[in-house]
Amino acid sequence: MKDITNILNYEVHWRDVSKSGFIGELFFVVKNSFGGSLNTPVGHLIGFIEPASEFSASYWKILLTIRDEVRYNEHKNTE
Repeated sequence: MKDITNILNYEVHWRDVSKSGFIGELFFVVKNSFGGSLNTPVGHLIGFIEPASEFSASYWKILLTIRDEVRYNEHKNTE
């Protein structure tokens, strides 16, 4: 598996991936005309398998946490 997954203007940088769970850091990506980019960390993506219980089968639980405040200056291309 790749260490980075691109989704529209976002990248997930995988920190840990296993059969029973994953943790990734979510970045917003702004590319410039010179081929470089500014990656701003905006949140975390976490998934794990909830164990089966008497009333339900096991299932994946996926949590996406987003930072409360992210400021970006488009003209200066900085956070």
